[in-house]
Amino acid sequence: MGDHAHQLAVLAKIHHARRHNDEHEFMNHIADDAEFITPKGTFKGHAEIRKWWQDKDDLPDWEEHWHHVEGHHFRRKGTAKKLLLTIHLVQDVWLHDGKVTKVHVHTA
Repeated sequence: MGDHAHQLAVLAKIHHARRHNDEHEFMNHIADDAEFITPKGTFKGHAEIRKWWQDKDDLPDWEEHWHHVEGHHFRRKGTAKKLLLTIHLVQDVWLHDGKVTKVHVHTA
């Protein structure tokens, strides 16, 4: 499997694990020193990312399709509901050696 195809397969596994509440499978694809930057804060390393995992209040509705930006950088769009508002989001993900090293979720 080519590098690009392998990266897309990892992203698909992460999406599936998050949707099906499989923390173990999700964390298997996260680098030990990964950094997640979200509207709720920055989470670094497995211990903090596990705390982020527990917050299911605003789990966005993400597209399953990832767009290749460059190199190991991928992006997808989604929406989150806040009261009566729909917030449009972008999720940027960087991978290295089959693991997520950085996630940045921000408004579109």
